[in-house]
Amino acid sequence: MNVSTSDPLDIWVDGADDSNHPDPVVFGALLPFAALACLLCFWGDLTDFGLTRKLLASCAQWRTVQATVTGKAGNRSALAVHLEAEDVDGRPRSFSIVYRFFNPIGPVRKGDTVELTLLADGRLQALLWRPDQQRIRLIHVAQPPVRHYLAEQQT
Repeated sequence: MNVSTSDPLDIWVDGADDSNHPDPVVFGALLPFAALACLLCFWGDLTDFGLTRKLLASCAQWRTVQATVTGKAGNRSALAVHLEAEDVDGRPRSFSIVYRFFNPIGPVRKGDTVELTLLADGRLQALLWRPDQQRIRLIHVAQPPVRHYLAEQQT
């Protein structure tokens, strides 16, 4: 060990490589890229918050719907549950709920009937409330055909 004669608090070990300390200039230059990477990771959550606010501000009304599962489809990027329910005029209408990680309507099979409470304004997003799950979720709705969302694979 050595001690500097001009500064007795400057102590070092002979033969140890002291160059492993991070360079503050490089760290400062990489910090904006780390912030950008975090922003990109959370972009979906940030935009979902804005979409939820717009949906609530649209003054749309909650509506309870009995929907029948007509099929499922999926590929590597997303999955979809195809449903059929009556629209406001009483005509049968097909739509799909597109998701990535978890099914917002729960485990269902083809032919099952589910009760959904939706808040929708005719756009591609809607709020879904299931009393048995005690959560409100923002869902992404696709009108058939969903080929531009998913490759057709009926399961």
